[in-house]
Amino acid sequence: MLDAFPPVSENDFCVQFERARTRMYHQCENCKFFKELESRKRRGECHRYPPVVANVDKSNEAIQGIFPLVRNDNFCGEFTDRESL
Repeated sequence: MLDAFPPVSENDFCVQFERARTRMYHQCENCKFFKELESRKRRGECHRYPPVVANVDKSNEAIQGIFPLVRNDNFCGEFTDRESL
């Protein structure tokens, strides 16, 4: 007996469209860890992990930490929806 719906192929347009749409949504700008920088368009900082030591000023013993700078249309494997706050 034939199934009412044939198996979905990896080449099926709908499958490819859904994957592309998901990738587009799972961009940094939609992640709760992304903090947009006002001074730089389409750029921001990823606050998923603590800042990394970038500079040690020995004159006043100040330590400067930075967060990774990312584009708003980047993506990674640790995306967390901004709406889940």
